[in-house]
Amino acid sequence: MVSDGTTDAAFTDASAQAQTVKDLRNVGTAMFSWLTDQVGAAPPDAGSLRAVAAIRARPWISGADGSPGVWRPALALSALAVPIQFDYASGSPVDLSVIPEISRSELEKVLVPTYIQEVPEADGWGNRYAYHLDVVNVLNRQVMAIRSPGRDGAYSGSGLNYVIGAFPPTDYDEDIVWSDGFFVRWPDKTNGM
Repeated sequence: MVSDGTTDAAFTDASAQAQTVKDLRNVGTAMFSWLTDQVGAAPPDAGSLRAVAAIRARPWISGADGSPGVWRPALALSALAVPIQFDYASGSPVDLSVIPEISRSELEKVLVPTYIQEVPEADGWGNRYAYHLDVVNVLNRQVMAIRSPGRDGAYSGSGLNYVIGAFPPTDYDEDIVWSDGFFVRWPDKTNGM
């Protein structure tokens, strides 16, 4: 028993959950900062749809030796931008299948070191995070997401679909999900999490 009456396992699960929420918040902030820079990276002559299409069609510049190359920011212009409409009210559905999955190593190429020092591989329980980021269509309604399967290591959402809302903080097997600036599934705590 820990001094507050909880078991060591509960303390460990609570710590793992807190670390997972912290990771999602930190990586989510880095992804959102990256997105903000992409949307604001329009060159002076970018008023043409052709310029936008060209960048979106070839977001990576390959090296002369065929190496993968360097990320080129997607163009996003206020004149062309569709207003992003978030419908992140409790009880609303969120479908992550519309956001391409990205490997941790590919996400690190996009975010490290400018936006974050490292992208964590696993949640507080040691389960791999699932990262989603649309690096080509940055003006889509849904562009980014991160999820943890929770303690049990099995995703409990219906495929990639989730209903927005909190869950009891002691339900450690629940998925923890962040998408486009908001937590979609999170432990309902009153201690500032």
